[in-house]
Amino acid sequence: MNFKRLSKAILDWQVGCGRTRLHFHLQRFGRDLTGWLEGGESHIGAVAAAFVLKNGRVQVRTLTLPGHREGAIARALAVQVARRWNCSCSVVCGIHLDAITRREIATVLRRVRKICKRIKTVDPADPKITAAGS
Repeated sequence: MNFKRLSKAILDWQVGCGRTRLHFHLQRFGRDLTGWLEGGESHIGAVAAAFVLKNGRVQVRTLTLPGHREGAIARALAVQVARRWNCSCSVVCGIHLDAITRREIATVLRRVRKICKRIKTVDPADPKITAAGS
């Protein structure tokens, strides 16, 4: 049996460096999108699913695992992607840094805001993006 990698990534960004570096990956899932954000030791801390209503408003549901705090981050990313691409989007988020400091938390949150801001600038009709998901 042969396996080959069939990447459907439409966005694959790394933001920052060192302990607080984040990796955001987004790919097609049928007509929808799914993504994940990881930093430090990868795991599942929270999952958010956002969807667009007929009136254009975006609703989101978030599940945060016990002892985790990534829910707001997963939620923000899922909403931004759903709004930008006008489709349903799920985002898994897991960021774990041992003995994280307040300063590192602030850096991580600043980087998440940077990712959200950059999502707003992506053109969903860009052929490089739409072709990557084909």
